[in-house]
Amino acid sequence: MRKLRVLTICLGGTNRSTGLADYLRGNMGCDALPASHHWTQDETLEMLCKWADVIIPVEPEYADRPYKMGYRGKTIIFDIGPDVFGAPRNEALQKIFKVTRHKELKVLIDCWKLCV
Repeated sequence: MRKLRVLTICLGGTNRSTGLADYLRGNMGCDALPASHHWTQDETLEMLCKWADVIIPVEPEYADRPYKMGYRGKTIIFDIGPDVFGAPRNEALQKIFKVTRHKELKVLIDCWKLCV
């Protein structure tokens, strides 16, 4: 069975989305890539959205571009708030993934496995 392909999106594509993508790859067995809401060009974002099984913006406003491209059905907002972390491996950010939101991520992955 192939891995769940996840696109994570934050403002710059360097802290929250990269931290989440790293967590999904390292702890959940996913194939995950981060992207920037601000810097990623439409053509590239379209390609990444098409590739992904699930698109996870880390704030609600970052879902607007996937929605406009027609990917509302596979976009799940994972609101972790603004970037106050400064780095993808920030301890507080990783704690959000490991403790606060781990069960939600596991349910998402388990549901996907049942559907393929």
